[in-house]
Amino acid sequence: DVSPNTKGPHCIDSGLPCDILTSTCHGKNELCIASGPGKDMFESTKIIGTNQFKKAMDLFSGPGMKLSGAVDFRHTYVDMTNQCVQLNATTKAKTCKPAMGYSFAAGTTDGPGAFNFKQGSNSSNPFWNFVSHLIEDPTAEQVKCHEPKPILLDTGEIT
Repeated sequence: DVSPNTKGPHCIDSGLPCDILTSTCHGKNELCIASGPGKDMFESTKIIGTNQFKKAMDLFSGPGMKLSGAVDFRHTYVDMTNQCVQLNATTKAKTCKPAMGYSFAAGTTDGPGAFNFKQGSNSSNPFWNFVSHLIEDPTAEQVKCHEPKPILLDTGEIT
């Protein structure tokens, strides 16, 4: 995350910390916004950028070891929609096609979403189900793969 908001999320109406599990204030995500270290986003970005620059210059100017030899790289394409993952000694799971859940629509504390979606939501809404299914109706396999997260946008199956 590259957020300059190091003071963390707080309720803009009360100044109290946001609910840690849902990123809401009094049940509303629009009131939960992060800030800092400056008085606004521009000053915060300048402060953090200046700190990063100073550290980079310290590292560049300080004593170090000269490296030599060729620079090499490797690139591999991995289909992350179909991977077997060992969760523990006895349990395996399979990855699936991407889908955006209701928590995605809640946004972040850098920029909250609208329509009162909440972070960590495991329940859906009939109205938003109707709207999202107009775009792409997730298959039963996709729903099972993503549970308990309800699918808002089935982006991995849109053709």
